[in-house]
Amino acid sequence: MIRFLIALSAVFAFTNCVIAGPRVDIVIGDKAPALERLAADELANQLKRVYEAEVKIGSTAPPDAPHVIFVGSPDTNASMKPFADSWPSGNKKLTDQGHLLRSVTHKNKPALLIGGGSPVATYWAVAEFGHQ
Repeated sequence: MIRFLIALSAVFAFTNCVIAGPRVDIVIGDKAPALERLAADELANQLKRVYEAEVKIGSTAPPDAPHVIFVGSPDTNASMKPFADSWPSGNKKLTDQGHLLRSVTHKNKPALLIGGGSPVATYWAVAEFGHQ
């Protein structure tokens, strides 16, 4: 009986344990349009629901950020300017409806760009990311 109680208390201790999801920093522009801010909020909610992630939205990525997702475009998010060569330009420029999902390297770690040719397209890109 004592062994059973010890085993049962171990099960209760384990079930009360909280397993934290990954930490993700979402980076948007200081003056991001309202629709891009809404897109960042939607992305944060998706990551929390699916991965139980601890998500923070800000205009810069903390130096110790393990996972970073940049939302917007180089025009609306200054933090995306270093990745401008990854952004379609010239005759391959994104249309107002075009969106982009691209892996990049940020501070020697993988990061993600989610954006579009307009704030509407950025929101659509986040919705597509969540759907996939």
